[in-house]
Amino acid sequence: MDLQTLSSNIAKMKNIPTKEDLEKQLKTDVFQVHFKKLDGDERIMTCTTRTDLIPKDKRPKTENKSHDTAVTVWDVNANDWRSFRYDRVVSVSIMKTI
Repeated sequence: MDLQTLSSNIAKMKNIPTKEDLEKQLKTDVFQVHFKKLDGDERIMTCTTRTDLIPKDKRPKTENKSHDTAVTVWDVNANDWRSFRYDRVVSVSIMKTI
């Protein structure tokens, strides 16, 4: 099974956007992502990839291709880059104001 099919199946099963759609939406919006960490703990992270919300000195210098299973985001509360595994996402909700 290819990664796009896997992403689509996970999205349908969990009622969340596909990995590709989530990465696209993160460029314009801020989301709360609820996911399970590798150690089993659960976390809710407020995140985005909107450049206007990332300090200039922390913005990516180039457009990096994302990892096949991970989503790299700017954690607006920690003010740093974080990532989570897409297949461990429990839920995704858009933030109305930030």
